[in-house]
Parts: sequence; structure tokens; C-alpha cells
Amino acid sequence: MVAGSIVIASSLPNGKVIGKRWRIIKRLGVGGFGAVYKVKDINSNEFAALKVEGHRRHGNVLKLEVHILRRLAKCHLFATVLQEGKKTYYSYVVMTLLGASLDTLIGKHGRICTVSTQIRVGINALYGIKALHDMGFIHRDIKPANMALGTSNRSRIIHIFDFGLARQYVIFADRARPKLRRPRARARFRGTLRYCSINAQERGEQGRPDDLWNLLYMLTEMRGRLPWDDFELVKGCAGLIRLITRCKSRSTKSHDKEMN
Repeated sequence: MVAGSIVIASSLPNGKVIGKRWRIIKRLGVGGFGAVYKVKDINSNEFAALKVEGHRRHGNVLKLEVHILRRLAKCHLFATVLQEGKKTYYSYVVMTLLGASLDTLIGKHGRICTVSTQIRVGINALYGIKALHDMGFIHRDIKPANMALGTSNRSRIIHIFDFGLARQYVIFADRARPKLRRPRARARFRGTLRYCSINAQERGEQGRPDDLWNLLYMLTEMRGRLPWDDFELVKGCAGLIRLITRCKSRSTKSHDKEMN
């Protein structure tokens, strides 16, 4: 039944109306548990994005994503939830339609961007990450594929999306001061190896700094190559990334001492 739900969620036909309002135009992408579609509001003719997830035995990623986006509703750096619902075989959410991802845009230019573009993306992304952190969540998978430009009057704004790996790091109790969740001694790996921090590779509990390491590696790649680019598919890549990162860190510290 679970596998069947995922298949149904990933193969909704064009023309089907969801939530008595949204007509499916085409499928934009498919993932492990569902798909994303471009839809059109039958009342206003405006376009939006429909994210569908087949029902699973454990967890509901879409529910978490909706919860986070609702919390961030006042921030213009994130998509806006327009409607959500649940069917027999799947759950869905309709949200603001975003433009091309940074991964797609950077790929078109050979992954080399100008310094000004790198700075604008970095500042914009930092504001978005801070807003997410202020709400008590960490993303755990910051990368070009999870950032996109907006459309129309938001076409120059970088939006962070896909909160499937996000985790709440602050506990908000009624009438009590927020407190940090107790870190686990060892956590399951979450993220993308290419951009993740050493702490994440070593199965440490991720926190706010880990999102910033993701962003740092992403911005570095926008101006050229990451040191471990040629070893992406080599067995033991995680160990190699840790070695390169630590060697460069020691080299920088030695240089600072010499300068002082």
C-alpha cells in the first residue's frame, strides 16, 4: 500500500483538479516519496506549485515542511503556503511557484559566477538561514539545488526550500523560556556529502554552524571548485573531505601566526 501511494502521488495526470481549485499543468520533478507539479488556479489563472507526498508508515515530511513554512509566513525569503490537504493515498500542499534553482542557473554559466553575484547570494541566503534559525529550526541540507529565485516581483530574491531534513533544535514551552534540545551523542547522517560539515560527516548532532558550513562550501563552489571535486565518487570521500578541510584550516592558522 505504501509503495502504491508513492506511485499514485508521483503520477497525477495533467488536467486533474486538486482541492477544487488547482488544475495540474505538468509535473516539474519527482522524488523518493512523491512529486512536484505546476498548477493553475481555476479562479484567478495564477500559477503555483503543488507538492504531493504518498502516505508512509513512518514520518510525514510534508507535514513538517508545512509547519515550518507556516511559521515563516511573514518572511518574504520563503514560499507561501496557499492550501494543504489530505487524500486517501497522499497528502499535498500548494505553495508559491518559484523560479529556477541556483544549481540550474550556476550550471548554465559553467559554475563560475562573478564576485558580486556570490556576495548577493551569500547575503540573501544568510538572511534566510537566520530567519529559519530564529524560528528554532536548522535546515541540514543547504545547497544550490535547495535555493531558487522567485518569480515576477520576487525574481531577484533567493528562496530557501525543501525542509525534508530540517530539525527543531529549540523547544518552545508554554510560558517558559525556549531551551536547546539536548544533543544526541551520535546522530544519523543528514545532508549532502558534497556540502556538509565535518561534524555532520562524523555523525555529530548538527546545529546552526553546520548550516553555515554548507553555505560556505556552496559559495566557494560558485567561484570555482571545491578541493574534493575530483574525488566525489571515490570510496572514502568523507574522510578525504575531512583531511583537506583540516589541512587548509591548519595552513590558515600557521599563516596568521606568521603575519602576527
